[in-house]
Amino acid sequence: MFGDVKAATASNPGTVVSIAMAGVDAGAANHMQFVAVNSAGTIYHSVRKTTGSWTTMGNVTTYVQGTLYGTPKSVIAAGD
Repeated sequence: MFGDVKAATASNPGTVVSIAMAGVDAGAANHMQFVAVNSAGTIYHSVRKTTGSWTTMGNVTTYVQGTLYGTPKSVIAAGD
């Protein structure tokens, strides 16, 4: 159970329309990558650690230059 992700990540991405999660085997630091797209097409990313703590949800779209492929509507993920 993840509980209140918005509170755990200290983030407010707005209305989320798509999410994807993938488990990542990083040796002793296994964790889950979490990606969300909001209704405006902004992509956000967070990590849930094995301790149950989360990183702040970061705005990935800020680091992507231009809109060559249009506005994102959904995301998918695959883990290790």
